[in-house]
Amino acid sequence: MPSILTNTPLSALQALALDTETTGLDVRKARVIEIGLSGHNLPGAWSRLINPQTLIPPASTSIHGITDAMVADAPRFGEAWGEARGMIGSHVIIGHSLGFDLAILKGECQRAGLDWQEPVWLDTRFLAIVLEARLPDFSIGALCAWLELPAVANHRALADAQASSAVFRAMTPRLRAKGIHTLGEALSACRRIQAMSDELARAGWSEPPQLGVLTDREPAADSRQGGGFDSYPYQHRVSALMSAPPAFLAPTDTIRSALEDLARRQISSLFIGSATDPAGQVGIITERDILRALARDGAQALDQPVDSIATRPLVTVRSGAYVYRAIGLMARLGIRHLAVVGDDRPEVIGALSQRDLLRLRAQSSLLLGDSIDAAASAAEMGRIWARLPAMARSLIGEGIAAPDIAGIIARELGALTRRAAVLAEQDMAASGLGPAPCPYAVLVLGSAGRGESLLAMDQDNAIVFADGGPDGPEDRWFAQLGARIAGILNEVGVPFCKGGVMAREPSFRGSAATWRARMDHWLSRSNPRDLLNVDIVFDARTVHGDPTLFQGLLTQFASAARQNAAFLKLLIASHPDASVPISLFGNLKADADGRLDLKRHIVSRVVSAARVLAIRHGQRAPSTLDRLAAVRSLDIGELSSLDDLAQSYARALGLVLQSQLRDVAEGTPPNNSVTLATLTAAERSKLKADLANLSGLGEVVRSAVF
Repeated sequence: MPSILTNTPLSALQALALDTETTGLDVRKARVIEIGLSGHNLPGAWSRLINPQTLIPPASTSIHGITDAMVADAPRFGEAWGEARGMIGSHVIIGHSLGFDLAILKGECQRAGLDWQEPVWLDTRFLAIVLEARLPDFSIGALCAWLELPAVANHRALADAQASSAVFRAMTPRLRAKGIHTLGEALSACRRIQAMSDELARAGWSEPPQLGVLTDREPAADSRQGGGFDSYPYQHRVSALMSAPPAFLAPTDTIRSALEDLARRQISSLFIGSATDPAGQVGIITERDILRALARDGAQALDQPVDSIATRPLVTVRSGAYVYRAIGLMARLGIRHLAVVGDDRPEVIGALSQRDLLRLRAQSSLLLGDSIDAAASAAEMGRIWARLPAMARSLIGEGIAAPDIAGIIARELGALTRRAAVLAEQDMAASGLGPAPCPYAVLVLGSAGRGESLLAMDQDNAIVFADGGPDGPEDRWFAQLGARIAGILNEVGVPFCKGGVMAREPSFRGSAATWRARMDHWLSRSNPRDLLNVDIVFDARTVHGDPTLFQGLLTQFASAARQNAAFLKLLIASHPDASVPISLFGNLKADADGRLDLKRHIVSRVVSAARVLAIRHGQRAPSTLDRLAAVRSLDIGELSSLDDLAQSYARALGLVLQSQLRDVAEGTPPNNSVTLATLTAAERSKLKADLANLSGLGEVVRSAVF
């Protein structure tokens, strides 16, 4: 069984549609007389007639039109199957009533003495039953009519394969709306339908593959990179490695002075411009640039201005990015130097060279970030995003803590949102809607903003733009942009937010003035919905556009909220203590499905507590653990319980992440609950202690705030 990424979105799936024509319908006796293959999100189509070495019954000919004369000079099965097998490779196969075709092909391989390897496959008939079990007819022609597709031209193998591909493509958004987003989830649905049909099993048809025999893993690492996995790039940020402050020269300084500066500072690059200039106006020169100038112009090059050899625009990386993103960016562009900019400011604040990263080379197959930044379409983004669970599993295997993995996932979700915004802008321009009417910023909110995302994610994003009123021309332009961003992310595998926390919605879009009025309202006349928005928006992080547009607003809001005791009381009251899911006999109480929602009982409560404490005490740390540590360090009384709170939070994240990886492997949409039966005795004991310790969390928060 080939290794596949079961988390691949159906819309991004690269597959082959397959169909056969046969001498009959009895899989034990029928012979193959034609095979057709058609690429699905892949180029190419192929078909071959096959000599079955037996007569074709007239009843069969009346269906597909293939006669004995047509196959008389055709190759035998072994030769044709060799061509087909080479084209199939390890691709997923799509087809209609495909269990029949695969059973027939398996029988032919056995007769010819050929090895048979069952492909991973999806049946459009089963998926149609999942979508609408009340359809009167599930033939390929009936499904084409139901989906308003052109009728099948003729019942030949290639035409039927192409029809199966078209049906699957048309069903994909309907499946997504029904909660079936990925290959794994579709396989699981097909298994459930097959299990209901004893008739197919009795007929000898092949059964859909079981997810337990599939593996979600990356390709093997290049042996030249060594056998070990270097976890450092996934645990540390660019700010820990960059050279700071950055070294600048004025554009009119000479190359001679640059050479002297490089030697004196023992560095390999200099920025050209001013430290206060936006990165877009700054240039860079390196040792190699100077050597090329000397080779071209000789010694007189030393008296030329450095601006004459400067490179613009700069290639930048944010200081808060994890180191592996810088590695991927350098590798893709073939460069040795990056300018480091702040997460919330456009100026250059440091430099990062390939020399700094030589000892930190990680397996390139695990680097999502730069691949996302270079993706040209939503489908390509989806195939890259499908690697996320495999990366998380590898990081767990290397002993990286769950909060660090959550930080990596959140950064990549931010990168995904940024790329969706870029593609949405391009789509707007291609549609004749023109460029953005004013400067703007795209934000990620909630867990993505805090740097705490796991695999059960949905969209939390917003847009702030410089000028314009509600439903004005600017707002209408950004409404379309927000809708396109949401559509791309949904197709990639980040579902629409059920609560409507998306930039396509008026509540999460607006000018700076609109957002300011919104925040003033929250402080003075908050209702429960407003307080929920405060929770989400306070954790905002800019991922695209001008980071200064929202940062100033958020700083002003946090400062005003800190002094508003009535508002803080409302914010605390909006997060009441949850009941402790422990029985009278001291056992964990699961829900009806045997699972316990740890987001509800632990994660969300700790997040909310840390946020309120951070607002009250003026701490702008982004993550929950950083907020707790920052408040703990203040001299405001006995807060030792915050250490226990942080440990409970980290343990809960770890349990949820492991559970989500099991969900993905089983073809189930991941959620934030854990199956208690999968926990060890030690994990159960710790979990009970953590839940019991949180029973008085509200009082701890009120005491620390007031």
